[in-house]
Amino acid sequence: MDYVSGGAGSNDIRATAGGTMLAGNAGSDVLRGGKGDDILIGGAGDDALYGGAGGDQFRFFGNQIEGASDTDRLYDLNFADGDTLVFGAFGGLFEDAAGVNAFNNGDAAIISSWDGLANAFEAAGARATYSGNAALDLLFITFDNGAGQTQTLRISNGYSAFVSALDGGPVPV
Repeated sequence: MDYVSGGAGSNDIRATAGGTMLAGNAGSDVLRGGKGDDILIGGAGDDALYGGAGGDQFRFFGNQIEGASDTDRLYDLNFADGDTLVFGAFGGLFEDAAGVNAFNNGDAAIISSWDGLANAFEAAGARATYSGNAALDLLFITFDNGAGQTQTLRISNGYSAFVSALDGGPVPV
């Protein structure tokens, strides 16, 4: 697998062919996967991640998906193509007071379907709250670990699919 890394500024990085790992690092970056199975890691800053064809991984670590000034946007996320979301190394954010991780698989959550995303947050029990706007196809998931730490995920173009998965119904493709 090829590896391409951006610098400290804003970068526009494109995969050429095959599987490529793209890392934006600091700055507001645009990462564009190619036809292969790519790995996209935005890093710090407001990043735009385009998977392209193939089964791509969108990886998020620490507070890089959304923070005080960092908001990453995912484009071309298609679970039917084998795309996955990997949320890892969030530290205590996804742990309860006893140190139990809400995802029950160490310090990472690997999501490969809308059902998987719904189930991962349902596993957090009352600590996961959902709100959204069906007309705008927006979903907000706020996770609260009970110790004052929260993480909010904003998902556009997925509200209907996610709500259907939560209700146990068929998931639109």
